This record gives sequence, C-alpha cells and structure tokens, in this order.
Amino acid sequence: MSNDIFHQALRTAERRPKIGLMNMHHKTFTPHHLVEKFHQKYKLPLNQGLTLGELRICKKLIMEEYKEVIQAIEVLEYELTTDTRGPDSKVAPAALLKELCDLQYVCGRPAVVFGWDMEGGMEAVHLSNMTKTGGIDGGKLTKGKGYIAADLRNFV
Repeated sequence: MSNDIFHQALRTAERRPKIGLMNMHHKTFTPHHLVEKFHQKYKLPLNQGLTLGELRICKKLIMEEYKEVIQAIEVLEYELTTDTRGPDSKVAPAALLKELCDLQYVCGRPAVVFGWDMEGGMEAVHLSNMTKTGGIDGGKLTKGKGYIAADLRNFV
C-alpha cells in the first residue's frame, strides 16, 4: 500500500461519521457498540473523558480477563498435548472463545468510558498493519521497509 493510498484511507476513516448504537436498517452491532449498550443499561460511565480512577478500573478488568484467557489456553494446550480431549471436543475451545470475548469486552471499556473512537482507531491500525511487508518471524508478521505507523491522536 503506497503512502498516498494509506493516508487517503486514513483521512476517510477520520471523517467517517460515528455509527449509532443500533442501526436497525443495517444491523450494525460492533463490539464497541455492544459495550456501549452494556454501559447504558447498567448506568456505567460513558464518554466522561480520561480519569485516573477509571483508567485503573480498566487496567484491573483487563488484567483479570487476560489471566482467564491464559488459563483457557493452558487447558486447551493440555488437552491437545496429552490427547485427552473427550467426546465433546468443543468444550475447551468454546471456553477459550468465551474468555477471548470477555477480554475484548473489557478492552473496549476504555474507549466507551473515555469517549474514544474505537472503530476509527481499529480502521487506522488495520490500514497500518496492511503495510507490514517484513515477513513472518515466530508467527508474527513484521513491519518491514514500507511500514506506516498508525497515528491515533485524532481518535482520542
């Protein structure tokens, strides 16, 4: 992706209007919108700006869910390495998926609480990731020569 195309796509993402919580015509329910809906229902903080107290709550929740993801991965690793998967071989993968969804949920909390544009940020990071051309190292695609870093200042 050339610099011009990247920056044009990024400008488009920055100008994109925020989608409402529920777009009934298009059934738009992004993870951000689901977390936003949860906060509305339970009267949790929404768009209040950055505060130290809320930042610490977000950190705590993310750390708790991260630990649960790791535990679910370890259970699945054990099953795969010891060939002890039972007749319902979807239990451990489903448990991992549940923990990943919980982690994504709490990772979305800061954007909802602080009023950040998560979709715009994700789009900018995606566009940046698409410029990675450095090859694969240990399962991870590396940046390479043509990499363009995402600048998310317009989304916070």
